[in-house]
Amino acid sequence: MTAKAILSEERLPVLELGAYGASSTAQSASGSLSSHAQRQQRPSRERRTTLATYLRSDRRSSSMLLSSEARPFKFTASTDSSTTNTNSEPNINEHWTPSKIKLGVSIYPKVAAIQPFHAEKITGMLLEGLPTPQLQRIINIDEDLRVKVEEAMNILTSHSSRDAQQTDSLTTTTTTTTTNERLLTNKNSLFDKQPNEYAPLFWQPDKKGVYAPRPGKHTSERLTAYRNVGRLIGLCLLQNELFPLPLCRHVIKYILNRSVRWHDLAFFDSTMYENLRRTAYDAEKNGPQYINDLHLTFSLAVTEKEGSETYDLVTDGSLKDVTYSNLYEFIKRYAEFRMITLVEQSLQHLRLGVFDVLPSNSLDYLSPEDFRLLLNGTSNINVTTLMAYTTFNDESGENTERINQFKKWFWSVLEKFNAVERQDLVYFWTGSPALPASEAGFQPQPSVTIRPADDQHLPTANTCISRLYVPLYSSKNILKLKLQYAIKTKMFGFV
Repeated sequence: MTAKAILSEERLPVLELGAYGASSTAQSASGSLSSHAQRQQRPSRERRTTLATYLRSDRRSSSMLLSSEARPFKFTASTDSSTTNTNSEPNINEHWTPSKIKLGVSIYPKVAAIQPFHAEKITGMLLEGLPTPQLQRIINIDEDLRVKVEEAMNILTSHSSRDAQQTDSLTTTTTTTTTNERLLTNKNSLFDKQPNEYAPLFWQPDKKGVYAPRPGKHTSERLTAYRNVGRLIGLCLLQNELFPLPLCRHVIKYILNRSVRWHDLAFFDSTMYENLRRTAYDAEKNGPQYINDLHLTFSLAVTEKEGSETYDLVTDGSLKDVTYSNLYEFIKRYAEFRMITLVEQSLQHLRLGVFDVLPSNSLDYLSPEDFRLLLNGTSNINVTTLMAYTTFNDESGENTERINQFKKWFWSVLEKFNAVERQDLVYFWTGSPALPASEAGFQPQPSVTIRPADDQHLPTANTCISRLYVPLYSSKNILKLKLQYAIKTKMFGFV
């Protein structure tokens, strides 16, 4: 049901974007994950109390003071060195008081570390909307600052589609602006080019059963939905539950705050990855003229599900030719744009949702492979592993020899099932088509109750307690046929 809801094309309901207090979940999260990653030091009680109190008391009131119409704070070398501009140029921050400029100089680098694309605008919103004591507090408390930056970003994204001029101002950049920031300042911005806001939240880019955020309009409802999906992921990790939606490798790396490399494109769009890899190989083999003959530019046309639009990878990218000397830059920018830039706000809210539930350092020692195993389990059902997890309860009244023979039949039938049949049986039995990463992931442990002999009735299951009820059939062939029929008809329920 969760996966169907996430992939639905129906209109998103209005959802409140309230962060859960992290204090109650932080204490148990590290314990749940400690068997899979090195235990981390928990946040201090003082810090958690500060955040929880802050979320309860003044988050709602202060968010009303933040305005998307606030003037950006321009951070330059002269701003950093002095609050008074002695150059002949007009003071670009002349509308701020000297005390606010000093606060801005302290706040801006911290904001830029969280939201580099909109650091100037968000800093201006904070300076204009928050009183001086609160500004001084968020300078010293990183968690409080992060919450405020998130609020400001939500306000900006909710207004971006209504005011094109405002969108341009949100993406005003400094001299150290990254390529992604410059793309957002183009006349045809990503906000304007995004496809239908009711597109499913996730899609399968390479038809391999793994999912990535699907581009869509950055409405507050859509971004809130991504954050709530992140919270579901956090809760599944916290409670040793399996999440029904396998994520692409680059999505997992983004959640873990790891660098996304161009080779991760192989797990997102294997065809394009192979084409780019082959192009680089042929260029090395055949020389510069080979690339020139391809007539490539620093632009790309995305697929229909990504919006059917053409984007520049650099400023005026459609006018910049791909050459032998800049081929690897093109490949890197192409991969980064497809995987990250096009859906970065969705990825940001997905990650924020995960850490609404978990402590910020609880996943530090997990690799992407560890994360996937913990979150999704293993879809390759190993009968030996399942056998080790399973217990039998005898309600048939038959002798021990007959029961032992039936157990051998049961495992022999499972071993001869194909991979899909094994997954279907485990889903019918436990409610999940995969095995958890460890025995502790089964809560409760799977069990089989052997009912009195009856060749007429089908096996049934109670997924709430991972229990399979199987009559004591008279032959192994009947057992096999009844199990196959049961997993197709899905005879769930209490017995």
